[in-house]
Amino acid sequence: MRSIFTWIKNRISYLIQSIPDIIKGIILFTLMISGLLMAILIRLLGQSGILISIGGIFIEIFALIAVYFLFRKYLKSEQKSGTMEGTKKINKNFHNK
Repeated sequence: MRSIFTWIKNRISYLIQSIPDIIKGIILFTLMISGLLMAILIRLLGQSGILISIGGIFIEIFALIAVYFLFRKYLKSEQKSGTMEGTKKINKNFHNK
């Protein structure tokens, strides 16, 4: 019984630690579907297809730019760690010859 409570406690603490990542995921999802939501909203207002397309495209471009600026720190850290691993492998192979 005690192990069940420990497991639950660990899961709750993990969930609490993951709240910033969950919020980032919600922001990312909202920005990615914003163009579709704008197109649906414009369609419900009875506007033409050209206005729907232009509005959706502009909102999607804005959303992609916002996603880039919000998540560029994450993208740069992933690229650096990948580069370092590749360099270590190259150096290891070079010294073994």
